[in-house]
Amino acid sequence: MKFVSKKISIGSFGVADFSLPILSGGDNGPKVLIVNNIHGDEVTGFFVLEKLLSLLPDKINGQINIITTANPFGLIHRQRFLPFDEVDPNRGFPTVQPARGIAVPFRDKLTNLALQHDFIIDLHSFMKPCLSAGLLLPQKDEKTDLLVRRCLNVSNADILIKMNVKTTEKRASSALGIHLIQNGKLFFVLEFNPIRQIKNDDSLVKFADGLLNILAILGLINKTELPINNLPLFERQSLISNDSGLFVPQINLNNEIKKGGIIGFLINPKNLMRSPIVSPFEGIITEIADRQFYMLGEKLATIGKKVL
Repeated sequence: MKFVSKKISIGSFGVADFSLPILSGGDNGPKVLIVNNIHGDEVTGFFVLEKLLSLLPDKINGQINIITTANPFGLIHRQRFLPFDEVDPNRGFPTVQPARGIAVPFRDKLTNLALQHDFIIDLHSFMKPCLSAGLLLPQKDEKTDLLVRRCLNVSNADILIKMNVKTTEKRASSALGIHLIQNGKLFFVLEFNPIRQIKNDDSLVKFADGLLNILAILGLINKTELPINNLPLFERQSLISNDSGLFVPQINLNNEIKKGGIIGFLINPKNLMRSPIVSPFEGIITEIADRQFYMLGEKLATIGKKVL
């Protein structure tokens, strides 16, 4: 299908403008907004969207607008945050006055754009090797929750993660998705693998086909066959490092870990001695750090607690 390029201006820095690039295609009918790269160092979505554009039919029953990068300056700087404010662009919704900085018009204009759409799909990628996931945010009612879960079940992700924003996931309570859901919108979140974990195009095509499946359920395209999946549902348990050092993983993704089991080791950079990292949880390894230097307070692994 044919897309046209547009942009939404966020503001001017005098010598440079801050705008969001948008690809727009389709016409009358349901409107879907796909938000990519709100965290500037998450790049897998670009490769998935490139595949999606090649797979979409010539005509769709509605309109698709794609923000190809919601954080272009973060992308250039290869960093998660908005470089000028050093704030997380996916937090602080809605803006609480008095507020200042470039994050304010960014949040306001992104929100206004999203509110003009029926469905919003937010594309992220984890930073550590992981199982890909659909995130289940608390929707406005049970009917909507079932629709979102049905869509995420055909997204070709590995697992679903339940986001309890009032308890274990409080830090996400001011995310864009929560704000839009509170304003009556259907909001989907997909977390892809980091691009260094993806070895060939097959995984990218798989994720793009998952987006096609979602668009089919939402009525924008016709697809004769959809997978019948019931992805395992987990709550996240984060293992945070209480020291700094070079991490050596000792367990693989999707493996089971018992409480007290060894996840890996930290090598002290001063004396090169190893210290074991013991899991305080039991469950399935859904994310684990690779061989790299990690600081005190950084996450080393996520252990999924199965939700029945």
